[in-house]
Amino acid sequence: MGRIIEFNLYQESTSRILSNHFRSFDIDGNGVIDETELQKILKNLGEYASAGQVNEMIAQVDTDDSGTINFNEFLSVMKNVRSGDEEGLAFVKVYEKQKELIQVKGAVGTHSFSQEEMSAFAEHLNFVLDGDDDCKHLLPINPDGTDLCNKVRDGILLAKFINCAVPDTIDMRAVNFPKPGKPMSVFEINENQELGIASAKAIGCQVINMGGAELVDGKNHPHLVLGIVWQLVKIQLLNSINLKNFPELVRLLEDGETMEDLMKLPPDQLLLRWFNYHFGTGWTRQKVNNFGVI
Repeated sequence: MGRIIEFNLYQESTSRILSNHFRSFDIDGNGVIDETELQKILKNLGEYASAGQVNEMIAQVDTDDSGTINFNEFLSVMKNVRSGDEEGLAFVKVYEKQKELIQVKGAVGTHSFSQEEMSAFAEHLNFVLDGDDDCKHLLPINPDGTDLCNKVRDGILLAKFINCAVPDTIDMRAVNFPKPGKPMSVFEINENQELGIASAKAIGCQVINMGGAELVDGKNHPHLVLGIVWQLVKIQLLNSINLKNFPELVRLLEDGETMEDLMKLPPDQLLLRWFNYHFGTGWTRQKVNNFGVI
């Protein structure tokens, strides 16, 4: 009898979880998932799919040919895939990513972010700052969960990474560090945060609605932590694109263009030209104008 009750409770719990997940797709709350809603979910996850691909994804799950996915069809595809049936697998992959979003409720609403993104940034900072004596008390950052949001608290991690993105932006003599047996004061931490935010802004980061208090309390403001870290990662990676690091860039010269002209291009334009160079060697003559539109 006990096992039956336990099983029923498990079924009820699973049903509630799946119901909540279904509602995260059913944005307008009308009981079905349509093309527009699935497209919004994909965009939020950083995925691109054409209208045809989205409709095909729905059609694999839509057993009553309504053009939408209702809750029973949603449950059915979850059950089938877990049983080894790959019909509807494309939709399930989207579901798995959506399910992994980190949700944090704050004073101004609920913010959702991908655990995959949080983990990738944590691992990148672990790699870049590995061996830095000033960061020994902060590394490694656990890529599981939101440890990154805790590790930016004293401002040291961001200060060091800002200098990785653009060397010598911050004079590290101006940064406060913990002393043996003595934790940093709130004043020292806030000084570090304000210095870091001002320095990030100076090298091109957008820091609107971002203050030291939010980064000190990063676990409740993961969207701000991810926002500034993402911008710094982008600057750091793009700044490494130069002729010294990549002499092969000479292949990107266009007719009548000198190497001096080429190196005047900003790093993102060099990357775009490199992409089009390799894209053009394939079967297509399409050209990418930016990384959002072909």
